[in-house]
Amino acid sequence: MTNSIVPPSEILVSVVIPMYNTEKYVGACLTSILGQTFQNFEVIVVDDCSTDSSPEIVKSFIPKFGGRLKLYRMKKNSGPGGASNKGVALSTGKYIFVPDNDDLIVNVTLAELYNYAETFQVDAVFMDLGFRFINGDDKQFPEPEDLQVRCWHAPPFVDKPTLESDDIGERVKKFCSNGMGWTAWQKFVRRDFLIENKITFPTIRTSQDIIWVMELIACAKKILTISNPYYIYRPNSNSLTRQKRTPEKAIHLFMDANVEGLKILDDFLSDKKFFQDNPKYRFMLLEFFERINVKAASKSMLEVPMHEVYEILRPKFEEMFGDKGNLIAYITASASIAKIGLMNTSQKILELENNK
Repeated sequence: MTNSIVPPSEILVSVVIPMYNTEKYVGACLTSILGQTFQNFEVIVVDDCSTDSSPEIVKSFIPKFGGRLKLYRMKKNSGPGGASNKGVALSTGKYIFVPDNDDLIVNVTLAELYNYAETFQVDAVFMDLGFRFINGDDKQFPEPEDLQVRCWHAPPFVDKPTLESDDIGERVKKFCSNGMGWTAWQKFVRRDFLIENKITFPTIRTSQDIIWVMELIACAKKILTISNPYYIYRPNSNSLTRQKRTPEKAIHLFMDANVEGLKILDDFLSDKKFFQDNPKYRFMLLEFFERINVKAASKSMLEVPMHEVYEILRPKFEEMFGDKGNLIAYITASASIAKIGLMNTSQKILELENNK
């Protein structure tokens, strides 16, 4: 793809960066954005009440961006979903891109994503491939040997720009078989499309990306998938999902998000005619979301006896569901552990099949 010729003063892409306590890496993230060949962008960093020097680091970059970098501070900590929504609300570009605050992009990322979106006139561009920064905890910027090309979902991946099926059912089946990536930073989305379809990030502590991407799949008229590796993912050991926690805190993180997220997702899908007419696809998305969260909580759930899992869940569920909370906590605990057993058995069978 080649760069489009547009007036340099016209903002075409809004880069929205939710931020919380990322002083170690946010400067590198902004440096990679500053080096873009495409200059018709703005950057909106939404600070979610950081307690470290992250805001000061962002402020130091404001002069370098020539008025295109804005820093907004949330009044209270709202999680990455709330911060992302605020950034989208403040944005003015035709397209939205939401990278993680500890990741990097290559210098042609915005140019290429913009040109693909415009050439194919799509609501969203999905990236199949990207780079994994394998020494990212120790370095600000990678050397060539630090980068591994990765596919962000199960194979196969496309070998040329490919329009996804306009059949929503086919999209859902592909997504739920791990045929599409589910992180927000793999997506480049038309802003008006998000607004028209009331697609926002749910304000749950984790897994908000999954619901957001499911809503894209459910509503977009045209989605383009590309294989070019434009994004550099840094596995940060201090990120929200990678932090070390007690089993109790880890179970709460994923299972609370699971219960809250299922309600949000079901409400959204139930309002769409396709899913009213085809409830099996609504269930497929709900089941996939639940499976991802149970899998994320599985290690911690297996570290403690089942009755302790129940006791961990019960107070929160009673708060959420009143006098039915204890029953829902029991059903959730027993069903989740049964599902973990099935997933582990399926994995062992697959490994045995592959080793034959």
